[in-house]
Amino acid sequence: MESCGYNIRIVGYERTIINSYSTHRHAVDIEGFCLKAKEE
Repeated sequence: MESCGYNIRIVGYERTIINSYSTHRHAVDIEGFCLKAKEE
């Protein structure tokens, strides 16, 4: 993939409460991408 400098970071948090205790679990994903002009 070409180095274009675009990144997207997605963070997901679990907000489940079990026995009055929050689990505080989370996941993170970072992906790089490149935008190209539409070819005509």
